[in-house]
Amino acid sequence: MSGTRFLSRTLRLLAFFLLAGNLFVLTCFAAADDPEVGSLNKQERLEWFRDQGFGLFIHWSVDSQLGVVISHSLVGASPEYTERFFGELPKTFDPYNFHPMDWARLAHLAGIRYVMFTTKHHSGFAMFDTATTPFGIMNTPFHRDITKEVFDAFRSQGIAAGVYYSPDDFWWLHQNGKAIERAVPGVQPRNNPGLMEYDQTQIRELLTHYGKIDALFLDGEAVGLRDLAWKLDPDIIVTRGAIKTPELTVPGMPLPAHGKPA
Repeated sequence: MSGTRFLSRTLRLLAFFLLAGNLFVLTCFAAADDPEVGSLNKQERLEWFRDQGFGLFIHWSVDSQLGVVISHSLVGASPEYTERFFGELPKTFDPYNFHPMDWARLAHLAGIRYVMFTTKHHSGFAMFDTATTPFGIMNTPFHRDITKEVFDAFRSQGIAAGVYYSPDDFWWLHQNGKAIERAVPGVQPRNNPGLMEYDQTQIRELLTHYGKIDALFLDGEAVGLRDLAWKLDPDIIVTRGAIKTPELTVPGMPLPAHGKPA
C-alpha cells in the first residue's frame, strides 16, 4: 500500500471514529437532559396527574420578610448579608396571620385539584419539622409545622398534597465552607456525599411523616432522590426531575404525553 493510500485510509478511519465518538457524547448528553429517561412514574398515575388540570403552587419561606425573590439573593451576597440572612431572619419569622384553612377553602372554590407547597427552597430553610438542621420553622417564634398544617387543611377540602423540594441547599454549603451558587458541579449533591445524605434524610421525613404525598417537584438535580421517592412510594408522581416542566417560557405546542407518540 502506498504512503498516500495509507494516509487517506487512516484519515477516513479517524474521521469515522471522531464522528462516532461525537454521536455517542451527544446521545449521552441528550439522555442526561431528558428527565423522562429512567423514570419510574407509573402510566396510570401520570394520567391521574394530567387529569388534575389545575394546581396551586405556593412559594413561601423565611425571606418573604425581605420582599426579595426567594433564596436567590444569597448568591453573590456579601458575608454580612449572608450571616444576617441565616442568623437573624429566623428570629423574626412569625406569620401570625397564617390561616391555611382559609387558603384551602378558597382553593376548593376556585376548582384547584392539587397543591404544591415549598417545603424547602434553595436557601435551605425548612418549612417542616426536621431533625436535620436548626435552620427551619421549628426554630422561629412561630414554632409550628407549617407544612403539616397546609397539607391537613388542603386534604380536608379534597385537594391532593404535593411537595416542592430543593436539592440545592445554601445553608448546608455555607456551613461546609463552600461558595453559595447553583448549577455548577461542585455544589451538586452527587459531588457532595454529605449533602446527598442530608437531602435523602429530608426526603424520607417528608414522604413518611406527612401522610399521602401525591407528587414531588425536585427543583435541582434529581439524582439519588427521585429513585428514593419511588422506593418509598411507588405511586408517587415525580414532576420536575422526571417530567419536562418548562419555566419562564410557554411552549409553542403541548408537550407530548410520556410513553405516547407525539
